[in-house]
Amino acid sequence: KSYSPEIIVHPYLLCQEELRRQVKREEVEECVKSVCKWYEPLHGVAIGSGLGRDDAVSLIIEDIYTNLKDLVTVCDGDFFYFLSEKNKESLAEKIRKRSHVTVLTPNKVEFKRLWKLLKGDAKRTPEEEITKEKEKIAQSKSPIVEVAIDNPLVKDQVEVANRLHHVNLLEKGEFDIITNGKQAYVVLQSGCFKRCGGQGDVLAGLTTLYCYWDQLRQEKENIKCDNEAFNLLKGCMLASYITRKAAARAYEKYKYGLTTPNLLDEVPETINKIAAKL
Repeated sequence: KSYSPEIIVHPYLLCQEELRRQVKREEVEECVKSVCKWYEPLHGVAIGSGLGRDDAVSLIIEDIYTNLKDLVTVCDGDFFYFLSEKNKESLAEKIRKRSHVTVLTPNKVEFKRLWKLLKGDAKRTPEEEITKEKEKIAQSKSPIVEVAIDNPLVKDQVEVANRLHHVNLLEKGEFDIITNGKQAYVVLQSGCFKRCGGQGDVLAGLTTLYCYWDQLRQEKENIKCDNEAFNLLKGCMLASYITRKAAARAYEKYKYGLTTPNLLDEVPETINKIAAKL
């Protein structure tokens, strides 16, 4: 099914629940082959939004992810179920090998599960320290602030990014936290006071696009994907800022009647205003 004439849906993913039997190995191979043949014309891929948690997906997700090679890959939503609950270390190891072009976009709960997977029962930064730093940083007039990697506000996120070989991490929350373990940023731009289904999907889509732009920018500067200096942090920052700004604009108009399509309608004007200043 499709909700827009701009969306093309290929019915390739297997669903064990529908089949009502164990998926055969040849079916897995055929599914992976069918999906991967579309990679060549793509500039970026978002995995996880609306993916579902069917057992059959755990059999194909690692190959689908690995075969993306140097394509910008944003991992969101149900991807974290397979990473933290199902495939665990085998999928984590594949992320380490593609960390330079991968962005993880967990929410608070998904990040907690990531921490448990990678750090076990290690203690996290005390909430009192985080609250104190939030109060300090909230005084800043800039919508995006770079902070030291040992700042209590970003310390845990830095730790997780490092455990996955400096993967690009964008944790969604009251403030969005962006890091690859070497640098860390906090996005202070306010969003809307209402949460509705699909807002995270908008962020995942914009992150995919803007991180591809970031990849192009670095290629022009002769910074290739295998260069230690390569990262997708600027693309993440732009996506976070645009999503939050568009959400704030939409909330001004619709208040508690806001739905995600209203947010989407505000994205073009939001990005155009920024582009006009460049």
